[in-house]
Amino acid sequence: MTRVRLVALVLCVVVMATAVSAATAMASEGEVVNAKGELFKGKPTETGGATTFETTGGSKIKCSAFTIGETGIPLTGCESSGIKCNSAGAKAGELLITAIEGKLPRTATKKLVSETKLTSTFEFECGSLVKIKIRGGLLTPAPTEKSLKTEFKVAVKQTKGVQELTEFENEGKEKIKLVLETSINGGAFTQTGAEFTETLLFPEAVEFR
Repeated sequence: MTRVRLVALVLCVVVMATAVSAATAMASEGEVVNAKGELFKGKPTETGGATTFETTGGSKIKCSAFTIGETGIPLTGCESSGIKCNSAGAKAGELLITAIEGKLPRTATKKLVSETKLTSTFEFECGSLVKIKIRGGLLTPAPTEKSLKTEFKVAVKQTKGVQELTEFENEGKEKIKLVLETSINGGAFTQTGAEFTETLLFPEAVEFR
């Protein structure tokens, strides 16, 4: 069960990257704008350090760092009980995920959040015997500062495998639940949470609104 949490990391770290680019085309949801009030067209540089993941069953896993790249999101130093994990074609201890999409929806209380969904099941292995599949998606906080800045820090939190944010409203005002689920060696899917701090650096001052 320990290896379950690797999955959460994959989703969590890509949340802001996909959401920021998606927001530039979705004025009905959240927006990222510059000092002129124009939609931000690029992508920020995003990095994160130590990350801890936990399933509702209590198992944990840690990864050392992540970055957001042009070809995907590489996660490094990932292991479970001393066993390194990797996705197909990646080095030991590394995961690379690309099949994702993101938005900046709002909760029922109008709080802006980042939504990241897997567009297909993501699979990877820990050692040669443990095979993991993940599905679903993740909600994390969007920056809350009401001023133009070039650097933002986002703290992602969970408690005993349950993410701090699990529900948002769609354009029809319907409440939508979004959680990350993991299956190990063909077993039942288990809810998974992640906790880390991410730094976003923009080439110009922007504001989330």
